[in-house]
Amino acid sequence: MKKLIVSILVCVFLFAGALTIMTACDKDPTPTPDDGPLTDYSHTIVFYSTMGQTLRGVLEPLIEDFEAAHPGWKVEHNYSAGNYDTLKNLITNDLRTGTQPDLAYCYPDHVASYLATRKVVDLSKYLTSSEELTFNGVTERIGYTGDELADFYDIFMEEGRAENYFEYDRYGYNEESVLTMPFIKSTELLYYNQDALLAAADMLLAQNRADDAALFAEISDGKAVTAKPADTWDILWKQAPILKQLYPNCTPLAYDSEDNWFITMCQQNNWGYTSMNAGHHYLWTENNDGLVAWLTDLKDKIDAGLFMTSTTLDATGETYTSTVFTQGVGKLADGTKIDGGQGGGAIYCIGSSGGASYQSTQNFTVRIAPIPGSVVGGRTNYSAISQGPSFVMFSGGNKVTNVEEKEKMTFLFMKTLLDATSQVQFSMANGYCPSRASCYEIEAFDDYLNNNNTVSLAVKTAGGMTSRFFTSPAFDGSSNARDAVGAALVSILSGANVETALRNALNACGGNSN
Repeated sequence: MKKLIVSILVCVFLFAGALTIMTACDKDPTPTPDDGPLTDYSHTIVFYSTMGQTLRGVLEPLIEDFEAAHPGWKVEHNYSAGNYDTLKNLITNDLRTGTQPDLAYCYPDHVASYLATRKVVDLSKYLTSSEELTFNGVTERIGYTGDELADFYDIFMEEGRAENYFEYDRYGYNEESVLTMPFIKSTELLYYNQDALLAAADMLLAQNRADDAALFAEISDGKAVTAKPADTWDILWKQAPILKQLYPNCTPLAYDSEDNWFITMCQQNNWGYTSMNAGHHYLWTENNDGLVAWLTDLKDKIDAGLFMTSTTLDATGETYTSTVFTQGVGKLADGTKIDGGQGGGAIYCIGSSGGASYQSTQNFTVRIAPIPGSVVGGRTNYSAISQGPSFVMFSGGNKVTNVEEKEKMTFLFMKTLLDATSQVQFSMANGYCPSRASCYEIEAFDDYLNNNNTVSLAVKTAGGMTSRFFTSPAFDGSSNARDAVGAALVSILSGANVETALRNALNACGGNSN
């Protein structure tokens, strides 16, 4: 079994990619207005993103300001891709035809597939450049100072370093190369129905079950006063059957992304997922028995009605578990009214911080905590996945001859989007976290974080979790690993044998399960 698993995770790391994940939470398929094709791109910066209307409302004034400050230069924004997978396919095709953009949204596994074209710009030559350019009598430095670079969170910068990309040196990069810059980021959070947890504790106190009540709330004078969301998986699975007993029509936990769950549990428990080791991208460690046990146990828990995922809720994958969470619990088993919901909802929901608006409801008090951690060797590992778009620059698109000049101006435009004040505007528009620490010192952002609505609470909670974030190595095909492990988890929840599901995951990425 271990030999099989080793082979499987060797392939499974091919699937893995830190980020992720995910279709843009703020998207709009509306195509870019057609003002006719440009025939000369020498002074036009082409930018591809998946921004929806809300984020474009922030971007457009920034583009106008940039163009006004740099006469003779224009920015052409293409947001027609709509989602990250479509964007990757668009850029891949454009690289084949030499019409690649100058700047684009990206995820690490996408960039890994672009490297062989040798068109990905090594940003290290511009990051610390002291060269200055003057426009309208104003002189600006191309690169950042040391203090400015230190303002970016290390974990986000780590994602873009070439050393995290398989065979980066094969394509002309070195260990000092930087391939991407972080834009706005998200992670997974634990959204919970505070009313349900407090009512559960009070009901348990009424039944003289003080120890059980203490699982759900701080108790004072025989009454629940502060809800205690589960901070470890051990505690959550102690809570879940009790919650099911008290709220029989509800689901204790709803988890949106099967891919992320599998990957995060591997990270928290040191089970192994993917690696940079050539020929062993899919990695299963000697601790693989723990992973097999976890997967086996999940089947028992879903059969007991203790959790659901987005795919078990809707096989098409088009329905998020937030739709269940926001329904509320309605009543306790004894008929006591708890919240304004219709009942049948989830009490916990794990979903993206960038999708916090979908977790918002007037039916009950929504509160947010970091996702639970796994206790390993007496210590709790709270690793949480890092997601959200970064920026990648490409060289020489549309046959321009002023390649170096174009790169410098594209870098300056990227700096405009990464300015702390710009970051704050983007963050407040969609709930993603800024990638710079100084954003949290801006008064308007501090006021926003203290609004205590669901979106601002999500940004505030995620912003305090940066030390917990992790990313996975990237290589051509690594995104397949995400898909395969997610599919394996879903098939196990549907009744497939764990060994068979893992073998199928290996075969799905072209590995050999024999």
